[in-house]
Amino acid sequence: MLLKNCRPHSPWDLLLWVPLAMAGESIDRAAIERSLTRLHLRFIPNINSTSASHSDEGWQQTLLDTLITACELAYKMGLDGPIVLSAVNLLLSALEGEKKRHLYLFDVYRIDGLFRCWLLREFVCGRTTKAEDFIAYTTSLNPEPEPVKRQKGKRSKNKRGKTAY
Repeated sequence: MLLKNCRPHSPWDLLLWVPLAMAGESIDRAAIERSLTRLHLRFIPNINSTSASHSDEGWQQTLLDTLITACELAYKMGLDGPIVLSAVNLLLSALEGEKKRHLYLFDVYRIDGLFRCWLLREFVCGRTTKAEDFIAYTTSLNPEPEPVKRQKGKRSKNKRGKTAY
């Protein structure tokens, strides 16, 4: 009733629709679709601000989880595949970060989000999923370390202050 009389702007109404759906209440399919269509990268929390994902859950993780759940809900409801795919790809790009950032074992919220979005993307595209494919995907997120380049002709000093050649 509240959402019909005083509806928040899209995509922020997802913060109300998703918990209602999780509670088993009936929800407006068109509102979910409209909100996912209006989702932009600027509405998704910056992964660098949530880099301490091993700490207590903050609003960024809660918002990210709600947006991912909205995509899962849209897929379950049979909403338009390209709309769901577009929202999932936005979430994946936010989770990956502009510059590929290392994926650490303690990045539990990030790993969870990457897995859920990757899996949903594969389902929407009609591909079969294998654990090996997800492992390959997450491995691709870890950039290769750049080799240390030593300039010729320059001498460096070691810990004892002696010149090394």
